[in-house]
Amino acid sequence: MDVMNPPIEQPMQQTVATTAAPSELKILCTLGPASMDPRTIQRLEQSGATLFRINLSHTEPADLPRLIKIIRSATDVPICLDTEGAQIRTGRFVDGQITLRDHALVKVHKKRVPADDKNFNFYPPESVEMLVPGDFVRLDFNSALAQVVSCDDEAVVMRVLQGGPVGQNKAVVIERDLSLPPLTAKDVKALAIGRDLGITHFALSFANKGEDVLEIRTHVGNDAFVISKIESRGGVQNLEEIASHSDALLIDRGDLSRQVPIELLPQAQKSLIKRGNAANTPVYVATNLLESMVSSSTPTRAEVNDIHNTLADGADGLVLAAETAIGQYPIRCASMISKVIRGYQQDGLTAKGFYPEDAISLLVEPHGGRLVHREASDSDRSTIEHLTHVAIREKDLMDCEQFAYGTYSPLTGFMGRETLESVLDTYRLPNGEVWTLPLLLQIDADKVRNVSAGDRIVLTDESGRVHSLLDVTEMYRYDLDSLAARMYGTTNRDHPGVAQLTGRSDLFVAGHVTLVEPLASPHRHYLLSPVQTRFIFTQLGWSQVVGFHTRNPTHRG
Repeated sequence: MDVMNPPIEQPMQQTVATTAAPSELKILCTLGPASMDPRTIQRLEQSGATLFRINLSHTEPADLPRLIKIIRSATDVPICLDTEGAQIRTGRFVDGQITLRDHALVKVHKKRVPADDKNFNFYPPESVEMLVPGDFVRLDFNSALAQVVSCDDEAVVMRVLQGGPVGQNKAVVIERDLSLPPLTAKDVKALAIGRDLGITHFALSFANKGEDVLEIRTHVGNDAFVISKIESRGGVQNLEEIASHSDALLIDRGDLSRQVPIELLPQAQKSLIKRGNAANTPVYVATNLLESMVSSSTPTRAEVNDIHNTLADGADGLVLAAETAIGQYPIRCASMISKVIRGYQQDGLTAKGFYPEDAISLLVEPHGGRLVHREASDSDRSTIEHLTHVAIREKDLMDCEQFAYGTYSPLTGFMGRETLESVLDTYRLPNGEVWTLPLLLQIDADKVRNVSAGDRIVLTDESGRVHSLLDVTEMYRYDLDSLAARMYGTTNRDHPGVAQLTGRSDLFVAGHVTLVEPLASPHRHYLLSPVQTRFIFTQLGWSQVVGFHTRNPTHRG
């Protein structure tokens, strides 16, 4: 039996199948002050972003050409313009935020005024005309609650029932359905600019019915990719109709939570995703996926569970908003989403003899799919004194360590004849994995006179110090001149590789290596195994690493 194929072929197939899947799920990243620069945009793309979103609620149309140019200078990932849509928002405040006091009377003016905690505006301006006495008005994600008490030609007077801080450009919810146009004048202007600049992806906020989607298509064309956002009662009720005219749906849990009781939001999400799936329309989910990472470098356990469960519900994509637009850690947020997706998509099973797949790493996967890990257990150690001990060269012991630590993944030990022939002929292992270098163990016949395939032996250094265990799978002879010619293209003994190969035994021993005790070294604390380097790179949030071969002394400075 060949040393290579039996232990590694199945794990490799399993891992390759699972790690290829993240590209199927979409990651939408909103760009803003924290991320609107080429370097960050490139890192977001490397971290898995598949669509970059510009929120028109916080962007002026005149700024679009400049912003689009910045994005395109860094990436070819598509850009999506997300409209303001049929929503009422607070206007601008002199100090950026006000605090409404319980029982205070405040005026919402129809014409623009210098805004403070007594007098302010709503946007769009015509929305004020729709208010009538008795209307309940919630401001800034339920921070404050007021009731309309009177209306005149200049303003609407409201009594504050529950005070609280209110920010500018924040959502306002009227506790009855109002018929607002699906696009604001600002949206229409921005969409025209976007189309002129070649933008093909658009998001319709507060899609309430199928006609709203048809309306945005009159501005962006039937060839555009339209994402309809489900964030209102109308959107929930008319989802199938909206889906029939849309390329994708987006469940915005933030705005939806103002019309669906928050305690019912989880089941609403499950229901909406299920309906979207049934309509064969991709469904994305947004809001508070990683809210804590706006100011923290790591997410909460609840957030990670929420993302996993959202994917399990059937979501086709995830949307980062404040996390990447204004948060302190936009790249880490995108990386975390990718990591959770990768963790969700793999089965989590671990084969004996391999490091567990690092579900949170965005690094390229180990060669062959999994990182080999073969270190002796207590049970292995207990048998050592009863086994045959064979002293081998320090170079071969160093190879043993590389097998055990996974440096040579997916190899688990010295090559048998079949693997050797495959590498020499095709530069591949028998299972198809690229491998160009034979790794062989030459042992003098008299040292293994009583050893045969199926035996376990102990490998030691010349002093007899135990280093590794070798489960012998094959012992074979090979003509050294023929092997040298195939490996090095020459049989000339002046070639150091040829001299080393032909100066030793023609008996080769193949088998799986298990490390007992590494070689002593005063520099051991500088030696990092593959799993250690991958751990460090992952902790640093790196997704791309350049390797440098420090073979020559001048490269080691």
